[in-house]
Amino acid sequence: MDEVVKLLDLRMTKGEKATRAFVDIEIYGIKIKDFRVYQPNGNPSPMIRNPFTNYRSPTKAGSISYRQIVDLPPSIEKEVHVMILSEYYRRAKEKDHGAVPRS
Repeated sequence: MDEVVKLLDLRMTKGEKATRAFVDIEIYGIKIKDFRVYQPNGNPSPMIRNPFTNYRSPTKAGSISYRQIVDLPPSIEKEVHVMILSEYYRRAKEKDHGAVPRS
C-alpha cells in the first residue's frame, strides 16, 4: 500500500533567519509546496507553518497580513508536522556532525 503522506523535498536555509527550512510534501498524490520550519528568536524549538500568502490589508491601513492557503484535517496535519520535524532534526544533526570544530 502506498504512503498517504510523503516528504518530497526539504531545503535547509542558511544564516540565522527565523525560517530554517522549506518543505514540499505529497498527500494522496497532491503536491503541496512551501511548508516552513520556523523558529523565531528566543523560541527553544522549531514549529511548522503551513503554506501561506501575504496581502495588503484594506482594513488595517495597508499593513501586510498573512493567510494560510492550505488547511489540512487535524489528523493529517499532525502526521505532516511530525514527519517534517523528524526529517528536519535528522538533517540538522547530520549537518552538525559534519561540521569542522573551530579552534
